[in-house]
Amino acid sequence: MQQKEILEKPPVFIDIGASGEIHNSWKKLAKYSICIGLDADIRETEFFESENKGYKKLYIVNKIVSEKTEKTDFYLTSYPFCSGRLKPNEKELSKWAFAKLFEVEEKISLQSTTINDILKEMNINYIDWFKTDSQGTDLRIFESINSEISDNIIVAEFEPGIINAYKGEDLLYSIMKYMNNKNFWMSDMLVRGSQRIEQGNFKKEFNKFQNKIFRFANLLKSSPGWVEVSYFNTYESDNLINKRDLLLSCAIAITKKQYGFAIDLAKKAQLKYDDIIFKEILNFSIKKIHKNIFYVYSKKILQKLLTYFE
Repeated sequence: MQQKEILEKPPVFIDIGASGEIHNSWKKLAKYSICIGLDADIRETEFFESENKGYKKLYIVNKIVSEKTEKTDFYLTSYPFCSGRLKPNEKELSKWAFAKLFEVEEKISLQSTTINDILKEMNINYIDWFKTDSQGTDLRIFESINSEISDNIIVAEFEPGIINAYKGEDLLYSIMKYMNNKNFWMSDMLVRGSQRIEQGNFKKEFNKFQNKIFRFANLLKSSPGWVEVSYFNTYESDNLINKRDLLLSCAIAITKKQYGFAIDLAKKAQLKYDDIIFKEILNFSIKKIHKNIFYVYSKKILQKLLTYFE
C-alpha cells in the first residue's frame, strides 16, 4: 500500500447505505484510502468530511443514491437500517418474525443523486471497492455507473434480498445473472435471514419478543432472507489492468484471505513488471496457505480421536 503507484492514486471506496459504522473490511487499508459513505436516513448518519477518522480522507454524505437524478419517495422504517426508496412488502413480510423492523413510520420526498454525479462533484473518475446495501436497489445503482468506471472496479459487494421484502426489489438471482455476464467472479457469500412464522402466530405465542426480535433469533431456526455477496474483478483482459491496479488487487485479495487469487495476480504481474514486490506477494501468499496444512491435519487427527473415544 506504500508503493508510489498507490500513493499517487489512492484507493477509492464507496459505501452506499452507510448507516452505523463504515465497512469493517476496509480498516486495514483505510489510512491509505478515500472513503465516500452515503445514506439518506439522517437518524443514523451525520454529514462530515474528515482526515481524522482512520482514512486518508472520509466523506459521509446524507443523500439518497439512485440510478438517476430525480425527486423520489423514501420510506423511514422503525429500524433505520431497513429504510429505503422501495416500499416494504407487507404481504410477504407478514410471514416472517422480523416484519416489525420494516414498519413505515414516515414517507418523505427526497432529491436523489447518482454515483456518477457524486464522483464528478469530487473530481474522482474511478472506484476500487464498491459496497451497497440500498434496500432493494443495488443492481440498478451499479448498472447506472459509467461502464469505464464499473468495469474496472476491483471488488463489488451487494446485499440483495431473496424473499421480496420490498416491492420491486433487485433480488439475488438478478445480480448473479448480471455479474456472470461481466468480468467478475463471486468470492464470498454470507446468507442472512429471519424466522418463518406468521405475524398473527408470532404475536399470540411470543408477544414479549416483538421488541426483542434479535433475542427471538436464538429460539427458532432462521431461513434465508438476504445475502451479503462479494465479487472480484477477474482482470482477464490485460488492457484493463495496470501496475497500480495489480498491487491494490493483491492487497485486497490478501485482506479478504483470497490467497489463491493473490497468487494468480502476482504471477500475472510478474509477466508484465520487473518488481520484487510481486515476488514478495507471491511468497507471502504461498506461506499463508502452507500454514493451514498444520491446522487441517490437526483437525483431522482431533476428529479421529473424538470418534475413537466415542
